[in-house]
Amino acid sequence: MKALKIGLLALLAIVVLVVGVAVFLVATFDANRHKETLVELVREKSGRELKIGGDVGLALFPRLAVTAAGLNLTDPDGKTPFAAIDEVELAVQVLPLLKGAVEVDRVRVIRPELNYRRLADGRSNIDDLTGATAAGGADKGGDGGKSAGAGGDLALDIRGVELVDARVKVDDAQGGLKGEVSGLNLTLGRFAPATPAPLAFSTAFAFTQPALRGKLDLTTSLFVDAGQAALRDLTLDLALQPAATAPIQLALKGEVAHGLADGSTHAQVTGKLDDSKLEGRVDAVAGQPLKFEFKLDRLDVDRYTAGQPASQPVAAAPAAKPAAGAGDAQPVDLSFAAMPPLEGRLEVGELRAAGLSLSALSASLKGDGRTLAVAPLTASGYGGTLQGEVRIDSQARRVQTRQTYADIQVGPLLRDLSGKDTLEGRGRLQFDLDTRGRTVGELKRALAGTAALNLRDGAVKGYNIGQILRDGQALLGGKRDEAHQFRSTEQTDFSALDATFRIAGGVARNDDLAMQSPLLRLGGAGLVDIGANRIDYTLRATVVPTAEGQGGAGLDKLAGLTVPVRITGPLEGPSPQVQWSAVAGQAARSAIAERLEKKLGGSGESGKDGTAAKPEDALKEELGRRLKGLLR
Repeated sequence: MKALKIGLLALLAIVVLVVGVAVFLVATFDANRHKETLVELVREKSGRELKIGGDVGLALFPRLAVTAAGLNLTDPDGKTPFAAIDEVELAVQVLPLLKGAVEVDRVRVIRPELNYRRLADGRSNIDDLTGATAAGGADKGGDGGKSAGAGGDLALDIRGVELVDARVKVDDAQGGLKGEVSGLNLTLGRFAPATPAPLAFSTAFAFTQPALRGKLDLTTSLFVDAGQAALRDLTLDLALQPAATAPIQLALKGEVAHGLADGSTHAQVTGKLDDSKLEGRVDAVAGQPLKFEFKLDRLDVDRYTAGQPASQPVAAAPAAKPAAGAGDAQPVDLSFAAMPPLEGRLEVGELRAAGLSLSALSASLKGDGRTLAVAPLTASGYGGTLQGEVRIDSQARRVQTRQTYADIQVGPLLRDLSGKDTLEGRGRLQFDLDTRGRTVGELKRALAGTAALNLRDGAVKGYNIGQILRDGQALLGGKRDEAHQFRSTEQTDFSALDATFRIAGGVARNDDLAMQSPLLRLGGAGLVDIGANRIDYTLRATVVPTAEGQGGAGLDKLAGLTVPVRITGPLEGPSPQVQWSAVAGQAARSAIAERLEKKLGGSGESGKDGTAAKPEDALKEELGRRLKGLLR
């Protein structure tokens, strides 16, 4: 008993001594006297300059608390500003530390500011920090594993974290990003294992490269347990304002789970993209492509790719008509195909893109970090179906596509795609194209591949070939050609139209045009120079001997003759010319041959060898007799 009493008195004396020393330290310790020591330590370890403009405070019991104000840190050059904090406070409960637990009473950071810079060669102003962290983390990871095995896990309990009005400035030459994130606020409630922690985050951002402004608000519940971290009851609202397109509003709800051991992340969301309903999932596993699946009831891509936002008025000024090919110098950015490896599926109920209106679109996407493939791609629209694929190589700047439109109404398709009303009909359109380049013009001039068109029961708009031929019969005697202008009210009907094209160097060539109507049979040959935006094509119209129907009356003089119509000029406004001179010569030869045939057929004359005389031989003999008569 006496020994126990002595032991208790000794323990009491030690406790009194420790408390006394703690009281003495708190009363006499002045952390401000050690500012220079801290500054020198930072300079020695990193080359950075640390400035502490305000006071440094320290409390030891019942919680270990550190406060500081007016902190400024430079880049490794010791001059360029890197980070600044108006005020910081960290408090940890002391007694739980004796039990192997860390209870952070409070973490509060007021108006921190960070400047991030990365050069085009990839060097940045945080390389020294991330390198030191990575190396230190690897070393400590081995030791930490042994310590954990010996002493068990360390319990962590954070009662609150608050980040107020943070600001981050970014100048990333390699990533093509320049701008500022401002008004960044974060609050986290009590955070402990198996305990939901309320989390709120909000910020605004404004970038000049790319030109983009926006605002983000997020609320969720952070839950960590059994090697997994999760964001439950997630609500996200994102507002984006690109410089030259309509604003974008994204509202999502869902959950995100992250495996702390394997680093995998899985997300399931529903929400709205502007007026579109959205649902989807994302699965990211280390060493595997990002997998995703998204479904939207409708999507208007044109809303996000062209036009001036309604909220930004455009100055009233007379608009000059752009010259043909003026957009050829516009650069084409295919770098999006170099995104990290991915594999997923996209489904859209109603889609509007590049002026086209499609439904029931289904696309599988696959990327390997260099190329992006959309294959297969299927959709419905214009009374028919679309099947095809698109492949983009970001390094080679190459685009390949195969598409087949089956049983479609080509008129509405062309009107939506090009704004031109030049062709009607129902049928099939196929193309297999390959091109590469840095600009629109280069892509057009490098275009290669094949195309085929098969239409039934339609019309070529702008010209009534039958009417042109009927009106032009009077020109046969004068052997003059006649140019005609495009008229939207006129058209040439056909029952069938078939053509194939061979494309190389941006030039599409055709020599097998076959167009049929009750009045005409049309063939043709020529080229369309897509790169130069010009056409040089000769139609050959043959009047059916028993021509009736559209403009058929009054074409008896042209029956059986072939009328060339040459179409030349820019694609925006080609100029067709009927070559009546060729028709006149053809008609004269036909008339002479017909007369001679009748004459020879009636007289029964034969050649010297007894065979029936040919018309051309008879013509020579007749001319010879006439010449002899003149010489007499």
